[in-house]
Amino acid sequence: MAAASPAIVAFTRHAEQRALERGLDLSDIGELLLSRHDQRRRNHGQADWLLRARGVTIAYNWPDGDDETTALVIRAWRARVA
Repeated sequence: MAAASPAIVAFTRHAEQRALERGLDLSDIGELLLSRHDQRRRNHGQADWLLRARGVTIAYNWPDGDDETTALVIRAWRARVA
């Protein structure tokens, strides 16, 4: 039996607004989250999980309440280059 994973990505209004302000494409964030969900790390902040890939960090909750099909993005931002 395969491990459960989200099939849908939703955004809080704040996350959607801030991602767009930062020049991030929401569909790209969603595709990245779904394709790399198995690489997530536990987060000790407001969101349950952190995913870092392709220069983007995504903080999200999964499952979204009792809905195991949905991941809810709380924040997304570009990684800073030193």
